[in-house]
Formats: sequence, structure tokens, C-alpha cells
Amino acid sequence: MARDGWITIRHGQPASVNYFWREGNLNVLDRLVQHAEHLSPDFITQLLEVRAALAPAFSRAAVARHPAKVVAALAGSEDLDDDPAAYAAFDWELQRTLALLSDNPVFLLMLNGCSTLYARAAHQYFARAENRTASRNFYHRLLNAAMACDPDRAATAVSEAMLESITLWQATVRTQPPEASRITGLQAEGGGHP
Repeated sequence: MARDGWITIRHGQPASVNYFWREGNLNVLDRLVQHAEHLSPDFITQLLEVRAALAPAFSRAAVARHPAKVVAALAGSEDLDDDPAAYAAFDWELQRTLALLSDNPVFLLMLNGCSTLYARAAHQYFARAENRTASRNFYHRLLNAAMACDPDRAATAVSEAMLESITLWQATVRTQPPEASRITGLQAEGGGHP
């Protein structure tokens, strides 16, 4: 627990409990993600804000270094079944592929740490047709950028889509009944985001 930042141990003194938001590390994040049902509705929104900051960087790098592989990863996007599960699976694999193709393994490690929470929230998010349409439009813009070998255009498309997804997630949580929100451990109070 001390190694992960939950407590501080000092020789000859009692252990003290840390404020994990300040003292914790990625191991704490992993534990929080595993128990997201006990967290504030804002937790997923905060994770999405982090993704909005990171995803343009790893997407730019992926298109700069491996544009043909990015195009291949997006090839099936136009034939996706209009089904929440199909979108959730495709979207997760696309994010992982872009992180991998950035050639910076830390991006992928960070994404992998949120896989369980993503799976639960994505099904909720993609249940709304409006959200599937927004993602389909994003995949098309990103595909065009990758085909043009334009990493800056790709980063812009990703940034815009990530910011839009935060707004769409908040609308999703607000419009679903409380029992649906509990699937991801989120309540429809005050926002939240997949």
C-alpha cells in the first residue's frame, strides 16, 4: 500500500493514510478503475479529459509513422453494424492500435489500464444513435487524414472528436434512468462521461 501511495510509513511512527489523489500513482488509478462504482460521476469525465489531451498526440505520431497501418485499422469503420457492441469493440481496438502505432508504449499501457471501465462505459455511450453517428463521422475524418498522410489533420480530427465525446457522454448519463447509470457506477447527477 505504501508503494502505491495509499499510505506513508515512517520508522517509529504510525502509518498515515495519504490523500491518494495527490500521493497516488498509476497503481492507484488501476484500483480506482476497478472500483469505479464507488467514485464520483465526474471520474469518467476526468478520464475522458485525459484521453482528449493524450489521444491527439498518439494519433499524430501513428499517422506520421505508420499511415498505411492507420488506414488499415479504419478500413472496417464504414461497414460497422449499427450496434452499440460493434461500435464499442471497434472504437476500443482503434484507440489501442493508434496508441501502439505511435511507437510509444506508455500510451498503450495507460489505455490498457482503463480497459474494464471502458468496456462498461462504451456500451452505455454507444447505445445512443447520436453517439454512433458522431463516431462514424470521426472515423471518416481520421481515415481521410491518414490516407493523405497528414498527421496534423489527424490530430485535429481526434482532438475535436474527443472533446465532442465528453459532451455526448454527459448527455448520455443525464438522459438514462438511474439504474442504467449504475451499470458503470455512475449516477446521472452533475454529469460524468465515458
